[in-house]
Amino acid sequence: ITLDENQGSGERYSVKQTVADIKADTTVYQNKDGSYTLDQSAPGNVRVNDAVVSLDNRTRSNTQAIQNHSRQLQEHNARLNSQQ
Repeated sequence: ITLDENQGSGERYSVKQTVADIKADTTVYQNKDGSYTLDQSAPGNVRVNDAVVSLDNRTRSNTQAIQNHSRQLQEHNARLNSQQ
């Protein structure tokens, strides 16, 4: 797509179709369980940028929870070992 009519392939695209194509390329769909899919029959839709931020936040939260639980397990293991 170009605004310069002297460049490009000479094909013309409607603004409506261009916007629809961009939306299709920048939208993912969300299942009820929160997972993302390209299946357009899923109940929700989300902009790709928002989905990436959401996934990053969930990953960080899960990583922190794993680190906390690992630390608790190590402490518990140390207590058990000291009792033997």
